Amino acid sequence: MHCAPGPTAEWLDGTAAAQGHPADAWPLHHATVQAVVPPHVCATLRVRGQALGYGLAVCERGWLGLFDLVVLPSARGQGLGTALVRALLDWGRQAGAQAAYLQVRSANPRAQQLYERPGFVAAYGYHHRVPGPRD
Repeated sequence: MHCAPGPTAEWLDGTAAAQGHPADAWPLHHATVQAVVPPHVCATLRVRGQALGYGLAVCERGWLGLFDLVVLPSARGQGLGTALVRALLDWGRQAGAQAAYLQVRSANPRAQQLYERPGFVAAYGYHHRVPGPRD
């Protein structure tokens, strides 16, 4: 697991691609991540040199937020998501976090099960809004 104190171009592109974002949405994703100010790390999980998982952890006011957690579809079901979450939670503890939260898509029951193992529970629903095309 490699954790960097900010996003690299490879991490940004890899995360966006692994999440299945269309190419025209990448600039918005990249700008959002690059605007993160509090202490944070961008993790890349590699197996035999190949990047198979990504995650972003942000520590602020005793809370650790986990974002952009994704394992490539071809590598799912091997415990890589668990390893990724564990590493980011460990970083958060070392950074002073006393509690953690994350967002997970409601249409992703496999991820919801993964996050229940370390004790995460559903608190509320959410959605993202993005600007529409300009005429």
